[in-house]
Amino acid sequence: LKDTWTMVTFSFNSSTKVGKMYFNGELMKSFDFNLWPDGDNKQTVTGLYYAGQEPDVVNELAFGFIQSRAGTLWDSESWGGYDFPGANHFKGQLDDIKVYHKTLTDDEIRLMYESEE
Repeated sequence: LKDTWTMVTFSFNSSTKVGKMYFNGELMKSFDFNLWPDGDNKQTVTGLYYAGQEPDVVNELAFGFIQSRAGTLWDSESWGGYDFPGANHFKGQLDDIKVYHKTLTDDEIRLMYESEE
């Protein structure tokens, strides 16, 4: 995918508790939160929410890296600091970021890709 325009799409259906990841309209991975062990909090997921505890994790949306630049959680790891040469975080441009208030179907995601390519 290096140096190539790629449409990356994530979806989550709170009724079925299934998340999906697509590259260029093609399903790459599914995450079924029902498969976690009984009693695990991941079985109660109903949407996306993020709450870190400063200074380790700062409540800021971060694209392309595991956490906000201000977070210190993995600073002792060679890959964990945002400015570390070995961090291997996303180094590129993001364009046309869209958030929908519904779960897109496989067909809707495929059609979006076909209309953008």
